[in-house]
Amino acid sequence: MKILALGSAIFLAALLAIIGFAMIPGGPEDYVGPMRMGLASLVMLPAGYWLIADKILSAKYAAMIVLAMGITIAALWIPLLRSRLMMLAHGGAMAFWTALWAIASLPFLRVVTKDLRKPRK
Repeated sequence: MKILALGSAIFLAALLAIIGFAMIPGGPEDYVGPMRMGLASLVMLPAGYWLIADKILSAKYAAMIVLAMGITIAALWIPLLRSRLMMLAHGGAMAFWTALWAIASLPFLRVVTKDLRKPRK
């Protein structure tokens, strides 16, 4: 299970980094934020997925990770919403990047919801 978790995390993070790299064509509409987050996720996603596979990650920390991932998405969309040129140049790629980012957050969200279903004493 740990190998599958590592493989899927590396695959998703590599896709995020590649899509982010494609958003840097040069010129006034280049956008490096998604590539930087994709490169950071090459380290963070495998580590997080490994903690989930090892059952070390608690629901509280998983909720913090999901919240941080949501804030990251919101922060990365702000430059696109401010500039029509940026939205036209990168809107489609950023929508796909956002979908992959949301898919990458699902294992952390599962840890949170699994804890919510436990009966409280």
